[in-house]
Amino acid sequence: MRNIISYSVFQNHFAELITCVVRALGIDEEDLWKQIVAACKAVFTELKKDPNIAEQAEADEQALFQPMIDLKALTTMRLRGDITFYPFTKVPNPMHGWKGETAL
Repeated sequence: MRNIISYSVFQNHFAELITCVVRALGIDEEDLWKQIVAACKAVFTELKKDPNIAEQAEADEQALFQPMIDLKALTTMRLRGDITFYPFTKVPNPMHGWKGETAL
């Protein structure tokens, strides 16, 4: 489930939006990722206040911000012709390294 969220929301949607904003407006990519990190950290801070889900929220947060993340190898999947096979490769996580601070 974490790979699905990480890939579809962060790597596919946010990364593509950030790429477009960087190209169109010349804004620093790291500054945009810092904004996303800050929003995610704020959500996790709230989730961890609930004792019923605090442990899971902590585990999800650690998974989201780990140094390396799984990137779905779509070309490999398409070439194999098997839509149920999800190959992944490890890539550096653009959200790793920030503690929720925002760019000014």
